[in-house]
Amino acid sequence: MATAEGPLGELLVDDNVITRSQLNHALQIHKEQEQRQRLGDILADLGYITRRQLRDSIKRHGKKMRIGDVLVENGTITREQLQDVLGQQALTGDALGKILLDQEIVGEEELARALSRQLDIPYVVPQPSLVDIAVFSRLPERFLKLNSVIPMLETDGAVTVVLADPTDQNLVLQLEDMLGADVELAMCSRTRIADAIESLLLQKTVGGQGRAGEMAGGAADVLPAPLVIESGAIAEQHEVNRAASAFDYIVYRALQERASDIHIEPERDRVRIRFRIDGALTFATDLPLPLAQPMAVRAKALAGLDISKVLQQQEGRILADVDGEKVDLRVAVCRVVFGEAVAIRIFRKDAGLMDLDELGMLPAQMAAYTAMAAQSSGAALFAGPTGAGKTTTLYATLNHLNDGATKIVTVEAPVEYAMEGVVQNNLAGREAVDLPRALFGVLHHDPDVIALGEIDTSETVEALLECALMGHKVFATLHAEETASAIVRLANVSGAATFLASADLLVLAQRLVRKVCPNCSEVYVPRRDIVQQFQVKGFDPDTVDFRRGTGCQECLGSGFRGRTGVFELFVVGSEMRDVLLGRPAARELIELIRKAPGFLSLKQAGFVKAVQGITTLEEVLRVAPPIEAEVVREQQDVFEALIRKAGLRRGQRTGRNGADVADR
Repeated sequence: MATAEGPLGELLVDDNVITRSQLNHALQIHKEQEQRQRLGDILADLGYITRRQLRDSIKRHGKKMRIGDVLVENGTITREQLQDVLGQQALTGDALGKILLDQEIVGEEELARALSRQLDIPYVVPQPSLVDIAVFSRLPERFLKLNSVIPMLETDGAVTVVLADPTDQNLVLQLEDMLGADVELAMCSRTRIADAIESLLLQKTVGGQGRAGEMAGGAADVLPAPLVIESGAIAEQHEVNRAASAFDYIVYRALQERASDIHIEPERDRVRIRFRIDGALTFATDLPLPLAQPMAVRAKALAGLDISKVLQQQEGRILADVDGEKVDLRVAVCRVVFGEAVAIRIFRKDAGLMDLDELGMLPAQMAAYTAMAAQSSGAALFAGPTGAGKTTTLYATLNHLNDGATKIVTVEAPVEYAMEGVVQNNLAGREAVDLPRALFGVLHHDPDVIALGEIDTSETVEALLECALMGHKVFATLHAEETASAIVRLANVSGAATFLASADLLVLAQRLVRKVCPNCSEVYVPRRDIVQQFQVKGFDPDTVDFRRGTGCQECLGSGFRGRTGVFELFVVGSEMRDVLLGRPAARELIELIRKAPGFLSLKQAGFVKAVQGITTLEEVLRVAPPIEAEVVREQQDVFEALIRKAGLRRGQRTGRNGADVADR
């Protein structure tokens, strides 16, 4: 049996989630690894446990696990580092956290977040603009600083207090006595608390005395759109309405951290704030639960939505000015168990349109694509799931073709970015939009190029292909995993066979991979089992300088900064046209596409990017769909030639430039 403080592996065995032999197998792999992987990740990679089971187990057993085991399981420290520190603890008697901090093995922030997960206590960053000064002022300055505590707000007779050590029961009892109220605990690092205390004391000295009790009550008192946020005036602007201040601060911080999305999610005892940065969802902060509904009301009011409707999903738009930067916020609100969840997609208008050579295509792909785009007729389709960068590629293409001598007309819902010299039809907000009819209406504007934001019905596909047959150049996006899936989808559309047999068609599938942070990148050797998943015959990873980020302030500890595209390109040639006329089975089409000379799958193109040091193999596996177990000879030859060209020997590598691709 595992002890009450046993490592996660033992607890999983006790819960019958995995067997003893499975745990021993994972531990053996862990022992043999040169670059140690977390035990939980090894178990998941082996298929012994799902990621969901792993997350649930860590959450369920957090309080039973020692803080050191929590740090190991979340990858902050290694098991060897833990054992070394435990040995020192036995000699000195110091707290584990103190030793880890003194030796700079972990940062204060990492340690506090790990403790938050272990104790299941909200991790709240005490931004001064979110603190009710009247509640804060109920405790003496010396007590606040000595105990690293900040009382934030009072709701229904309970005060939310942020403190550095929530395990100090004597302190908690003292807080309840001094505040004369029940205490709801949240935690943060001592440094952040100390900084916030200094700011709040200065605010008191200057004369900012916020009115208590109005944190949640002033939710309907919101600013009219457009939203204007000035970082230096967030606290002063909304001193009475703390929910408005909290919402503005979250938007401001998301922009500072290069987030593409904001998620405001009410839970049982907190509001969880998460940002999507470089395609990965990351924890930002927790906030007290009483802020949940007022923030949702503010988001709805600013977006022009009906604040009285809480049972139905609503979508809207906020035009914001954040420290002078113009930002378009797309807001979606839906009812969840503990209130209303708010999701916000951020479009930065000052980011500008990208050029084709910034997208990240390999040279051969770029040559084939630009040649196709230069033709006077035909169709090019951009395939991939939501967030793969399809719209970015579409706009980059239109930007490339927008030379003043080409008439470009778009049909969009909504228009993502306004382009000078392009006629953009915005169908957003119109009822019963008939896309095929809108496409044929575009023909009266004498276009050379027609672009459609999204193909969503077979009727739209037919209309689009018919426009291409009339001699126009057509571009559109569609949801498909890769090129083969896109062509199979087209081949099954009634009336598409005529077009596919007579017109030029290019399909460009894509994904976005995170780029290794240049500030903290290091050379590493990927695990053999990771390399084997790419099916590169005879490849020796020791001959290439693969790179990964160790995590730093520039990349917010993720090891990645920015993104670049990974592409899979296929041009429908004469052989494919003949096959398509016979309405082949999906399997036959897929095999024919993969046999095409020069064809590279998304996964293989990603491998080349990893060999170049732009991204990691693990990141490619995260986003790319799997390829067939059997790689045809023609494809293998091209693949290996590219690897030889990209993978210089150790110490001989030159540049590793990869273009950022924003999720636009």
